[in-house]
This record gives sequence, C-alpha cells and structure tokens, in this order.
Amino acid sequence: MSAPSTSQVIEAAKLTFSFILDIGKSLPVICGCMAVSVFVVLVYPDGRVRDVSACAAVFFITYLVVLRHVHVRHQKQAKWALIHTLTKDERWVLQRYLKEDRAVCYFSIFHGASASLLAKGILARVTSIFPQDCAPVSIQPHLLVYLRKHPELIGVKLEDIGATKLKDELNEYEDDIR
Repeated sequence: MSAPSTSQVIEAAKLTFSFILDIGKSLPVICGCMAVSVFVVLVYPDGRVRDVSACAAVFFITYLVVLRHVHVRHQKQAKWALIHTLTKDERWVLQRYLKEDRAVCYFSIFHGASASLLAKGILARVTSIFPQDCAPVSIQPHLLVYLRKHPELIGVKLEDIGATKLKDELNEYEDDIR
C-alpha cells in the first residue's frame, strides 16, 4: 500500500474540516452521537470499541463546550457593538424605557429612531397588526436587563431608572384623535 498523495491529503483535510464546521449546525446530531458514545463506553467493559467510543465521547463533549463558548462570546460582542454604536436619537428612545421603567412604549410608525432600533433588533413590534399611526414597541428583555445594569451607556443615571411617572400613552393618543 502506497502513501497517499498530497492532493489526497488536502482533500481529506478539507472534507474533515467541512464536516467539523457543518456538524455544529445540527445540535441534536452532536448530542445523539455523544449519548451513543457514552452508552457504548458504559456497556462494553473493555476492548477497541470502548476505546474508540471514549475518544468520540470526549470529542463531542469538547465540541459542545467550545461551540457554546463561541456562541455566547459572539452574542456578547454583538450586544456590546449594538449598544455602544447608538446615535443620540436612538439613545433618547431607549432612555424612555429606563426612565419610566417599562418594557413597552408607543411610537409612531414614522418615528425614525424607533424604526432604526427595530431594524437592529433592539426593539420589537408587540403586535402583528399594522396600526394606522401609533404602535406598541417592546425592548428585547435581555437588552433591558443589560441596560438596567449599565444605564450610563445611554446617558441615564442609576437613580433615574423608574423616576419618571408612567404615562398611559395609548389613552393620551386616543384623546388626541378625538
């Protein structure tokens, strides 16, 4: 048997690399393979099958840990980048949520800063019905928690959180219409 050529080794490396990258897209497959590997290790007391399964179990467990670490790190970096690159008008919109200590505010569908925050995924529409003018808009819960811990990022002092009296915006809006 002759040694594989360089092109065969490169192709094998590419295939292995793509397999390792693509397997992360299917978490149930990883968990299933890990469970089977652990099961085989427990059932077979000795032998080559047990050794291979033990290696596979260690690989899948390590892969899951690294995959989670990379995913969490990516989320933290994305959250940091979003919050630290806000414009003044976007900060003003987010200040309302903190100063009034609320999760939902009403904004006109033509309000540019709220539309920008909606596009960035910081805010979300509460209803699927497209209102004529004023719509309830909620802040993402994990970002609200983060901003409550770090209110200085949007120019709010810790003691100002919840200091402004809540307005019943919908009733005020309906009164303006009448």
